[in-house]
Amino acid sequence: MGATTVALFAAMLRNYRSKAMNREMEGYTFERSFPEITMKDIQAYADATRDDVSRYEKGDGLAPPFIMSRVLYPMFRRIVTLKGLRMNLLRMVHGEQSVTWNKLFRAGQSLRVVMSIRDFVDTPAGELVNVLTRGYVENEIVSEAVSGFLVRGTGSRPKPAPEAPEEARKEAFRTKIVTIEGQQLLYGKVSGDRNPIHMSTRFARMAGLPRTIMHGVCLVAMACNTLTGEVLGGETERIRGISVRFAQPVFPGDTITLVGYESSEKGTVPFDVFRESGKPALTRGIFRYK
Repeated sequence: MGATTVALFAAMLRNYRSKAMNREMEGYTFERSFPEITMKDIQAYADATRDDVSRYEKGDGLAPPFIMSRVLYPMFRRIVTLKGLRMNLLRMVHGEQSVTWNKLFRAGQSLRVVMSIRDFVDTPAGELVNVLTRGYVENEIVSEAVSGFLVRGTGSRPKPAPEAPEEARKEAFRTKIVTIEGQQLLYGKVSGDRNPIHMSTRFARMAGLPRTIMHGVCLVAMACNTLTGEVLGGETERIRGISVRFAQPVFPGDTITLVGYESSEKGTVPFDVFRESGKPALTRGIFRYK
């Protein structure tokens, strides 16, 4: 058992009875600097997300949009295992994710990342803590992300507000995304996200899952890759942002379906991603481009 797994397991044991997070941790901030991105890093991340590697072999060093996630997980781990936060990791899921890019990363660039606990939100499903991440190349902000981590069944859990009827959306396209058995292990190695629910069936079952599941950000990266192909003809540099809500887990080896919808707003594509059963995996997706 590696040191990372030990730290996560210790935090699980320490907080398994926690009913609420410590909101005095709002504003907690730290930063880290990372070595230069290499072409080897780019190749490994593209392979782990089943991306078209040829997009990044044109000599200009362009990197996959989500490559920064490979350096973020140690920072996320520091947040979620903070003793003062009191997060119940056995009830925690990645609830929401949004990313905006001002510029995409390239090989040879060094990253500085500033991460902070932005705020806490009570939802009918449980407490949501939003973590704000800004990525810098030199002194320029090149990306900004908000990651929402939901701790199910905790907090004040207000009654859900009546949902407005969803407007009918006209489907523009649909395409299959294939995951493969073992991909969760490869992505865990490349990204550093070795959360046991992705790496160990035993721990996944402790969390109430039938087996290990795909990383949520891996699925979003794969959706982003697919949308880049469908909407932008593979022109990765036109990407400006993506946001999703995580609905249900996807198991390694599943084939999922991305459905894109027509939009009246220029430069956006609403989308959802569905499991093989037809149930949603990613919802309220918005893909933004120039």
